Amino acid sequence: MRQFRILAVLCVFACLLGSCQDETRVFERNEELPNASWKRNYHPTFEFEIQDTSLAYNILFNVRNTLEYKYSNLYINYALEDSEGKAIYENQSQVYLFDATGKPTGQKSYIFPTALADIYDHTYLCMASVKFQKQGTYKLKLKQYMRNQNPLKEIVAVGVRVENAIQK
Repeated sequence: MRQFRILAVLCVFACLLGSCQDETRVFERNEELPNASWKRNYHPTFEFEIQDTSLAYNILFNVRNTLEYKYSNLYINYALEDSEGKAIYENQSQVYLFDATGKPTGQKSYIFPTALADIYDHTYLCMASVKFQKQGTYKLKLKQYMRNQNPLKEIVAVGVRVENAIQK
C-alpha cells in the first residue's frame, strides 16, 4: 500500500512538472565551460530558429558563476548573425554578478553539486523586442571581455535564451 502511495505521488508530481512549461521560451541552451574557465579565444555560439517574423523577441544571457569569482561584473561582447552569416548587431554588455556588498545577484543553483562550490545562475536582458526580418537560423556569438584575464576563472557556464516578448 505504501509503495502505491509513493507511486501515485510521483505520478502527480511528474504531471505537474510536465504541465509547467515556459510558453514564452523559443530557445534556451547553456554551455558548460571546461574547468569553470572562459578563455578569451573561446566564443560560444548559439544557433536558434525564428519561424514567426510577426512577433518580437527578447534575447537574454545566462551566466553561472561560483562565489570564488573575483570581480563584481562581467563584460560580454556579442554578435548576432542572420542565416546568411551577415552581422546584424554587435555590442558589449556589462552584467553584475555581485552587488556592492559582495552578495550574489543571481539565484543559487541546485543543478550542480553544491558540495563542490556555491554556484549562482543569472539571466540578463541582452536585446529587447527584436523584430527579425526573415525566417531562418540565427547565431549569437559570445566573447568574454575582461581585460588581462585569460582565462577568466570561476565562470561555470554561459548561455542564451530567446523568448517571445510579452506585448501589453
